Amino acid sequence: MSMPGRFSLPPPRNLALSPKVNANIDDLVGSFTQTGTVDEKTQRNDIEVIRQILKPQETIPIHRAYDFRFAREADRQLTQSGWRP
Repeated sequence: MSMPGRFSLPPPRNLALSPKVNANIDDLVGSFTQTGTVDEKTQRNDIEVIRQILKPQETIPIHRAYDFRFAREADRQLTQSGWRP
């Protein structure tokens, strides 16, 4: 399995997963951007699913559920240094 974009991971060794699990992993990995974040639409969809399950009294703002500052800073540093996988 490899992530789209600039980062690639070798397939795990000695890990037998069902085709359904592999498909779910592929769907999940496909939702990430090249910087390791997920887009705002995906974030809102995830929060909506959680809202339907937990039925919280208050609205869950995106900034309380997701914090990609670390991923963005890492991407900025990698880009600035010219690093390539």
